[in-house]
Amino acid sequence: MKAGWEVKSLGDFAQIRYGYTAKANIENVGPHFLRITDIQNGSVDWGRVPYCQITDKDRKKFSLTKGDIVFARTGATTGKSFQISEETDAVFASYLIRVRATQQNLSDRFLSLFFQTSEYWEAVELGTEGAAQGGFNASKLAELKIPLPPLEEQKRIVAVLDAAFEGLTRARAHVETNLQNARELFQAQVSTEFSKLQDTFGRKRIGDIADHRLGKMLDKNKNQGEPRKYLRNTNVQWFEIGTSDLLEMRIEDKEVEKYSVQKGDLLICEGGYPGRAAIWTEEEPIFFQKALHRVRFEEPIYNRLLLYWLYFADQTGGLTAHCSGAGILHFTGQSLAKFEMPFPSKEAAINAVEAIEETKLQSETLQTHYRAKLQDLDDLRQSLLQKAFAGELT
Repeated sequence: MKAGWEVKSLGDFAQIRYGYTAKANIENVGPHFLRITDIQNGSVDWGRVPYCQITDKDRKKFSLTKGDIVFARTGATTGKSFQISEETDAVFASYLIRVRATQQNLSDRFLSLFFQTSEYWEAVELGTEGAAQGGFNASKLAELKIPLPPLEEQKRIVAVLDAAFEGLTRARAHVETNLQNARELFQAQVSTEFSKLQDTFGRKRIGDIADHRLGKMLDKNKNQGEPRKYLRNTNVQWFEIGTSDLLEMRIEDKEVEKYSVQKGDLLICEGGYPGRAAIWTEEEPIFFQKALHRVRFEEPIYNRLLLYWLYFADQTGGLTAHCSGAGILHFTGQSLAKFEMPFPSKEAAINAVEAIEETKLQSETLQTHYRAKLQDLDDLRQSLLQKAFAGELT
């Protein structure tokens, strides 16, 4: 530890308090009522934050002022913090914890930066172990050990980090733009190819040009036969099929051909994310549940063409019109049979699919590159934070 630095528990120099329990209202009555859900991507749109009625006594007790830091203490956002950067008439809800510095020799910005370090997040992870809802409570927060240099050194560190992070934020925005462009490269190629096909060839119903069927109904009381691994709709993502969490159901020998998936077959989600699809690429056959359609063309190239056509329909919003159900949508067997796709010559289908897949590979290569760049920027940010709170930032 650097000379002049101390290590203190957060509870020794900050007031830590749970939020207020009340019902929010949309009328302009009382102060704003800040909830976990109002904190999105490290910011708050105060114009969308509701209000609450509160007594003057409680209003003072649960008020938020510039410099306060609030924490999500439960749920998926546990541990995430947000610093109030402006004076506002607001109180905070019960699923938040407020931390307010009580010492003059403490920079609240320095404190907020500590809550971005990997050391802090490790403490959150340890603190939530065994909690029924993954919560991180005020007592655990108060026990956090924080390195504290003299106030002037805190201010220097804050200035250096803020300047560095401003540059990292600009760099990240640039990389994220490139990443989005890489995604759109593939989408644009899909759109181009299908625009050409639709201008040249007509459409045909799937029921008229391919064999398709739903998988086997899962019924533990009625199913007989040998236990065999099968695919569910959660296994089928766009363009890939996950096999790390396969379950088993009983399938009789006489059902093997009916409910097996062969290499090159197209699987389409009937529910969950209706229309999402992928090709089975493994040599070993597998089985599939009723929540999936298996589509098999006589010419396998059309399986792949239909895959990209479904993706195109999904991206352009046209797929939903073919789904049915109130609230939970389904892409039924009847809907699939009526679903139309461009049906070009085999040669034209091969050319279209090859062009799409070549661009898809380019897009994925670029996306991998830009995601690595984003990780590098995140690693650099953490490196700077680690050096700052170890007293090594020059």
